[in-house]
Amino acid sequence: MRIRLARPLALGALLLLLAPAAQALAAGPAAAPAIAWIDAQKILDQTKAGQSIKTRVEAFRDSRQTVIDTDESELKELEDKLGRQSSLLSDDARKESQVEFQRKLSEYQKKVVQLNRELQDKKDELLKEFNDVLTRAVKKVAGAAGYSYVFDYGGEGSVLYAAPQYDLTDKVMAEVDASP
Repeated sequence: MRIRLARPLALGALLLLLAPAAQALAAGPAAAPAIAWIDAQKILDQTKAGQSIKTRVEAFRDSRQTVIDTDESELKELEDKLGRQSSLLSDDARKESQVEFQRKLSEYQKKVVQLNRELQDKKDELLKEFNDVLTRAVKKVAGAAGYSYVFDYGGEGSVLYAAPQYDLTDKVMAEVDASP
């Protein structure tokens, strides 16, 4: 008896959950939520705001790379000097020079890790800044056109297909470029 009651109850609960969707479908396409999509990567690549972000990241990376290159050059000079003087130094002096080189190498490696972390933090900060601009532009364009949902088709999301007529990318790009 229990199994027979559970099926009708489960079916009834399912129908209650699906009732709003069925009403929207019955009312026709005007009642269904409007869905569109954008390619956020294309917007990042092809807008002034996106190019500005890339330029700022590259400038930050280049400034950090200069520090790394300088330290790396000093390490190479020290290593070459150690190699040239190795046969002339006493065992104690050679060991001391090798310990000093290892200490500087360790400091260099820590600095590289730190600078890479700073670079990643800067990228994250600038991309968040761009995403804020992008979100405002999407809201403005989608709101004006009456869209309820806008998905990012260009990313690694789960949208497998998007009809081209619902692509708002160019309109959002224009809005991003128009924003201050």
